Amino acid sequence: MFVEPAEVLARSAYSDIAGTRAAAYDAAPDIETLRSKRREGVVFHDLARDEREHLEHLCRTVRAPLMKYLDEVQQFVLKPMDRVDLAYLFVPREVEQSDPSMSFAEYAPANSADRCPRGSVDAWRIQGAA
Repeated sequence: MFVEPAEVLARSAYSDIAGTRAAAYDAAPDIETLRSKRREGVVFHDLARDEREHLEHLCRTVRAPLMKYLDEVQQFVLKPMDRVDLAYLFVPREVEQSDPSMSFAEYAPANSADRCPRGSVDAWRIQGAA
């Protein structure tokens, strides 16, 4: 399944606004409305188009240092991944403001058990521009 970068960014922000990075979004307009929907269990695809576009913009703003990794991404491919697959992916240094990039296996134990849940998970793999 192919997914546009705008959707990936909007989904990321929708997760962030109620997660460990929630404070980074506190000053955003209409954030409490979106947080309320998230707490009530409103699924991403049930959000209005303008809400999803707003979330994309928020992600681009809050996570600006990571946007350089998406400059040439035309689409994402959604693939199921397990913990072993995830362990080999790299977490950019901008995520933790650390000097070197680290593997997800190094990142997850240091950041809470819910970052790498047991069993299979869906994760985004990038398909770059040709």
